[in-house]
Amino acid sequence: VGIGTLMAVLAGITYYPLNEFVLVFNYRALILILILLSIFTHIFLLVSNRALNKWFDNYVKVLQVISVVVLLALITSEIKDFYNREIFLLNINSSNYTEALAKLENMQQMLLSTSWLVVSSVLIIIGIWRKIWIMRITAIVLFGIAILKMFLYDLSFLDTVYRIISFIGLGLILLAASFAYQKYKKFIFN
Repeated sequence: VGIGTLMAVLAGITYYPLNEFVLVFNYRALILILILLSIFTHIFLLVSNRALNKWFDNYVKVLQVISVVVLLALITSEIKDFYNREIFLLNINSSNYTEALAKLENMQQMLLSTSWLVVSSVLIIIGIWRKIWIMRITAIVLFGIAILKMFLYDLSFLDTVYRIISFIGLGLILLAASFAYQKYKKFIFN
């Protein structure tokens, strides 16, 4: 599972050829979804046979983190290739090519960051609901990476007015995360 997953994630970062790319209905997405299903099956079997060996718990934690990485690879590659296809199909001879290109690239980066935040929020909820410690920690790390990406990379492309609005929105997200962390700290790290 590990070598196949690594190969699929590394080889499947960019879909080729882009003019034939269809969102979600492509071979890479199918393979990554099958890998996710395989990982979930392994996790289910290991959890149901937990009494046989103590090391199953450690293996389950590793598989849970790998499943998050594969899910992020799937989401990230689909978003990137969707926008790369739009850029590929963009008419180079059009008068507003540079504006349209910049807009597509900005939308791509903001959608990536937003999807990472949504995934991290869902993982936190699943981690608290199912009492999976490694899922909660992975979600916090992913949340931090998404916030850093937004702060350091995504906001650098915006105009001043949009940057101010984005900083206010980012501040509200951080305040909400801080409030949720303080309120549910015992559930997150218990």
